[in-house]
Amino acid sequence: MACPGPGASPPPSRLHLPRALQLCLDPEELYPADAPAPNWLEQLRAGLALDEVAAEHPDQDDTSSLDTLADLCRSKDLLLQDLARGEEIIGKVLLATYHAAKGREFDTVILPGLLKGIIPRDIPDRGKWRKPTGTELAEQRRTFYIALTRAESTVTMIIGPGYRTNSGYWISRGPSDFVIEMVRRLSPKEQA
Repeated sequence: MACPGPGASPPPSRLHLPRALQLCLDPEELYPADAPAPNWLEQLRAGLALDEVAAEHPDQDDTSSLDTLADLCRSKDLLLQDLARGEEIIGKVLLATYHAAKGREFDTVILPGLLKGIIPRDIPDRGKWRKPTGTELAEQRRTFYIALTRAESTVTMIIGPGYRTNSGYWISRGPSDFVIEMVRRLSPKEQA
């Protein structure tokens, strides 16, 4: 069984998408690791109907991400194995979530967006945003610690004056409480 082709119409079953994903990720006949990555991406895109999924997403701001990745793969003549190597390739950049970085090590780690409301993240709750509870804040602190400690030699933490929301609003609440706490703990205390 292979990843469903571009002309295949999905059956009405609610399990269609999980089954299609399983077939694409664990096919009976493997896509060759030394074959072109753009072709594999197109098969994945068609088999999972990713364009339709993206069009139905409320934000619709990431609909071109797969196009950008495919263009990059074409311009660099990347093979499927190039996409799978991740951080093992010297001189490459790996973009990962804090959770995905767990258990890995990198020479340099860059942590952008260290602003209040982003890190730690405010929580959506019944159409509004609220501060995290003590338990949620503790979990976010542990996750931040994981990201911070992935670096073997250098960590760059990026803060700024604020950020713009998806709807265009400017929010400026200052640096992350985690960064402020680190600076206070690492700075020598002045004796009065």
